[in-house]
Amino acid sequence: MPSEAFRLRPATPDDAGWMAELRAVVMRPDLERLGRFDPARVRSRFLDGYSPAIPPSSASTTSPSVSSP
Repeated sequence: MPSEAFRLRPATPDDAGWMAELRAVVMRPDLERLGRFDPARVRSRFLDGYSPAIPPSSASTTSPSVSSP
């Protein structure tokens, strides 16, 4: 019988704070390596675009353009 370690549920507006904090913690090493880490900006960029009604996988329907050298 599988153990119930976690349960998925729909996102809510109350999730925004901890998700913004998690994003900042996870992205910090890469952004510091690039010399671009600003904790307030990382959090605000997430919070400005957060909508619990839109799943992350469908939030962006287009890929960024990438040029070949």
